[in-house]
Formats: sequence, C-alpha cells, structure tokens
Amino acid sequence: MNDPRNDGGGLSVRREGAVAVLAIDRVHKHNALSPAILQQLDTQLTLLQAATEVRALVLTGEGERAFIAGNDIEHLAQVDAHEAFALMEAGQRLVSRLRDYPKPVVAMVNGYALGGGLELALACDFIVASRQASFGFPEIRLNTFPGWGGTQLAVRAIGLARAKEMIMSGRRYSAEEAWEMGLVNRLCEPAHLREETLALVATLIERDATCLSLAKRLCNGAEDWAFADGLGSEAALYGVNFSRAEARDGLRAFLGKSGERKHG
Repeated sequence: MNDPRNDGGGLSVRREGAVAVLAIDRVHKHNALSPAILQQLDTQLTLLQAATEVRALVLTGEGERAFIAGNDIEHLAQVDAHEAFALMEAGQRLVSRLRDYPKPVVAMVNGYALGGGLELALACDFIVASRQASFGFPEIRLNTFPGWGGTQLAVRAIGLARAKEMIMSGRRYSAEEAWEMGLVNRLCEPAHLREETLALVATLIERDATCLSLAKRLCNGAEDWAFADGLGSEAALYGVNFSRAEARDGLRAFLGKSGERKHG
C-alpha cells in the first residue's frame, strides 16, 4: 500500500501580481490532505508572510471536483492513537496559523469542502464558492469527529444549533444551503469563480495592509474577548495605527488638497 506521505502530488503555488494562489494538487485523491501537504502549506505560509510584495492569499484545490476532500483516509486508517493525536495537532497548528495570518486569506471553493478541507476553509477570512461546491463534516459517519478545529470554527461561523446539526448528522450541504446559513461570503456560477474571487481580493489589496491586519486581529478576538476587553483592544490598536503617517495621510486625502471636507 502506498504511503500518502510520499505521494507525488502536493501543493502548487503561483503568483498573480500581489496575490499568491496556493492550490492543493492531489486531483486523483480529490485533493485529500496528507502530512506532507500540511508541511508544505506551513512552509509556504512562512515564505509568503515574509514576502512584502504579496498582499493576499487564495487557497483552493486543483481540478473541478474538489476543493479539499478532507484528511487522507487511507493514511488515517493506518495510524495509532499517538500518531492520530500528532496529526490532529499538526492540522490544528495550520488552521490556527491561517486564522491568525496577518494577510487576508480567501478560500476559493470549487467543489467538495469536507472534513479537514472545510476546517481550512473556515480558518480563512472569506469563502467564495461555486454553486457546484458542497460542504460538510462526514467524520461522524466514520465513528470519529472533526479534529482540526471544526467544532470550534463551525460554532463561531454559523452558531451552535446549526454547527451541532452539521457535525452530528454528518450530512453534506449544498453551496446554496451554506450561503443561506452564512457559511459562505459569495456564491457564483462555476465559470465565474476565479473572477469573483479575484474581484474580492482586488478590493482587499487596495486597502492599507497594516489596517487590514489590525482589523482582522480585532474581529477574530471579538469571538473570545469580553466586550470591555474588546473595546480596550480596539482603542489600543487604534492608537497604534494612528501613530503611523499613513493613517494621517488617509484622513488628509479624504479632506482633499484644499482642506475642505468632502462628503459621501
């Protein structure tokens, strides 16, 4: 039996201007995730974080059928409890890193987003999905459950009741259902998925990079902080941002060169 850790498929990375597109490339396995791919993703996140010319990331899957069809079941079925725990920790580290990444990350979901694939998508800032996409946590049907943060991310994304039903039923949801429950930011026809995703990214990279990073940190923190703590963090980071010349330049630009206030 082949070891998925040595699978020839992996991760492709391409640059499109200020955007880096990371695509899981295991089409023959519906882009199922292997330990090697987790390591490749982690390495690329490090490299791209240091690349100042890269302003945003897009995560997707190669081919037309799958975004990421979850963990590699062939590999998972071979591990013992200790190895399974280590694999869950590795997946959780990657999910946490995506969620806390200082640059915007958009999931471009072209097909199945199941199990670990859905967990990675939920860790992104935005999900753009084609109408042929589908979403779900099928783990319960295999006598297990999400282990890469799915129980935490789903509750935050769609609320406790819907998250429980999604996780505990194991059923697959259509793109339209995911859109209606607020799991997906934008929904489009398959032929327009790339265009729709890049349009969103184009808006993001027009914004100040530091402001985006600080705003993302505050929004993520709002899920965990007490309200008063969130307000304190917001005020503190507002002060940090306002110490930058870019913040004052933005206000002056809004007022106009003549110094007269613009409206709109």
